[in-house]
Order: sequence, then C-alpha cells, then structure tokens
Amino acid sequence: MSKNDSSTINFGEHINIPNIIVSLNFSNKDIISSIQDISLSDETILNKDNNFKRITIKSNRFSNLSPELKIFVNNAYQMMTTNGFSCNKNKLFIEFQEYNLDGLIDKYSVFTWHYDDNAAHNFKCNTMIIYLNKDESLNGGNFLYYYDGKYKKIFVKNNTIVMCSGRLVHTPEILSGIGKRKSIVIQFERI
Repeated sequence: MSKNDSSTINFGEHINIPNIIVSLNFSNKDIISSIQDISLSDETILNKDNNFKRITIKSNRFSNLSPELKIFVNNAYQMMTTNGFSCNKNKLFIEFQEYNLDGLIDKYSVFTWHYDDNAAHNFKCNTMIIYLNKDESLNGGNFLYYYDGKYKKIFVKNNTIVMCSGRLVHTPEILSGIGKRKSIVIQFERI
C-alpha cells in the first residue's frame, strides 16, 4: 500500500489516537430508517462531476436541522457516545457522498490523505462514516488509515460503519470498475 500523496501530512504526528470502531453488517433499524426519511431540502452540492457527487447540509447546528435529520443525528450521536467518543451534538457537519463509476476512467478518487479536524469546518471532531452501499463490481474504495507507523485498511462493504477521531490520518482507497459507492459522513465536535 502506498501513501498516494503524503506531501502535506506529517505521518508521525498523531500516535495517541482513540480506537477505531468498525461495525460490519450494521443493522441498527433506527439509523437505517432515519436515513431513508431524510429530505435534502437543506442541501448544498459542493462537488459534482460525472463520477462524484458531494451534498453537504448547510447548517452545522443541531437546532437548525430538519426533523428527519435530527432523528438521524440523535441516533448517530448515541452510537458514537456509546462507543466512547466524546461529542458535542450541537456542533456538527453532515455530508452525503456518492461515487458513480461508469468504467470510462481507470481509477478515481477526490480525496488524498487527510485529517478531519478543522478540515471541512472550524472544529476538532469525531467522525462516523456510514457506508450505505458499495457495488461488488467496484475495486477499492476501502478505508485506508495510517496509525502507529503502519498503513492499514478496513474493507468496506454494504452497511459498514467506521467511527474514528478526527486526528486519524486517512483516505478512501482509489476506486476502479463500474458501479456506485454511497456513504454518509457525520462529524461531531470532539469534547
């Protein structure tokens, strides 16, 4: 495994990071049903091309969210705190991501190695990524991270959840093939 682009990341900088929590075949019906009920009326499309669409919720305050998003956020918050992540539910970032590869390009990714802290927002965070689906026809698209001097990989499949500190250096693995990978990223301010 290679670093892809490590020119802006000091890979030895963050060595005391809380555990990464991974839930495979996630079946929490409360979160799944709350995701299905979300209306994206408060959306902002940040990035869209033929292969990637990123929709970010404009508000980063819990009190300003739609009722459907509040249900989803409450369920995500409960799961994060139950697993030992200290979070402020009232300061958050939500993004829906969809890769849609048609086979016309060999490899695709919009991200390089990064931290989530202070990246898409102005706060230190704990991150939950919910991988709703990853078509079996896709290669790559797994969760890569650097920890304790080593590159590591979490294999992503449908209904996988990854929870981690925003201090963790990570990137999605480059995708290839034909198909879709959909995920939701929610970041709560770390307290």
